[in-house]
Amino acid sequence: MRQWLGSLAFTIFLVVAVAVYASLLFATLPLPGNDPYRWAVGWARAIMRALRRFCGLDWSVSGREHLPSAAAIVLMKHSSAWETIAQILIFPRQSWVLKQELLRIPLFGWALRKLKPIAIDRKGGATAVQQVLSQGESRLAEGNCVIIFPEGTRMPVGETRRYGLSGALLASKVGKPIVSPYVSAKHAINGLAKSAAHEVGTLGITVNVICPGGIETDMMQAEGPAAAEAMGMTYEEFLTWYARESAIKRLNDVADVGAVALLLASDAGAGITGSLISVDGGTSPY
Repeated sequence: MRQWLGSLAFTIFLVVAVAVYASLLFATLPLPGNDPYRWAVGWARAIMRALRRFCGLDWSVSGREHLPSAAAIVLMKHSSAWETIAQILIFPRQSWVLKQELLRIPLFGWALRKLKPIAIDRKGGATAVQQVLSQGESRLAEGNCVIIFPEGTRMPVGETRRYGLSGALLASKVGKPIVSPYVSAKHAINGLAKSAAHEVGTLGITVNVICPGGIETDMMQAEGPAAAEAMGMTYEEFLTWYARESAIKRLNDVADVGAVALLLASDAGAGITGSLISVDGGTSPY
C-alpha cells in the first residue's frame, strides 16, 4: 500500500510540475536574457527529488570526471523514462534526438519545442538521418551536447536491438567526441571473458571474444544505403569508403572471422584465452 501511495503521489507531482515549469518557461520567454533551458534543469531536479521522497529512488554517478564539459555526442541506452530526466542533470546543456510525436503533448510538448530538440519521424529512414546530421551539427556549434538513443526506442533491461548509424555519422562529420554510456555493456563483456577464462582455465577451456569489423552482412545491406545517402554517396561508394578506412583496404568477410574462430577452437590456439581479438582489417582506433 505504501508503495502504491508513493507512486500515486509522484504521478500527481509529475503532472503538476510539468504544468508549473512549462508555464514559467512561457511566462519568462519575453524577458531579455532569459534562457528557457534553465527551467528544464529546474524541472528535472524537482522530479528527481520527488522520486527520492515519494518512491525511495535515489541515484549517484560514478566517473563524472570523465564526462565532457563541452559539446559532445552522447549515445545512451534507453530502458525507462528515468534516464531521459536524469541525463539533464548529468551532461552539459543538451539537445535531444526524439520522436516528433512528443511535441504534440499539451504543455510538455509545447515547452519541449522551445528547448530546440531534433524531432524526427522514426520511419523517415534516410531523411531522418539527414535531419540528425544537419540539425545535430547546428546544435553542436551552439555548444549543446546531442543526446541520441541509438536503438531508436525503449528496450527492456538486458535486451537490445540493431543500433542506428546517425550518431556515428554525425561524429565523423563534425569531429566531436562520442560519450557512450551503453558501451559499458561492451566493456562488461571484456571483464566477463577475462574472469571466465580464469575460472575454467584449468579445465582446458579457453574464453575469448572476437570483434569483427565491417562485413557486408544482411545488416550492412539493410542499413548501408540510408547511411550512404546521408553522406551523399551511393551504397557502392560507401563500401569503397569503408574499405579505404582499413589497413588492408578491403572489407572483411565471414571467412576472416571464421578462420580466427577455428584457430581459437584448435589446439594451436590453446594458449589464447581471456582476450578480445579484433578482426577488422585495422580499422579500430584502439
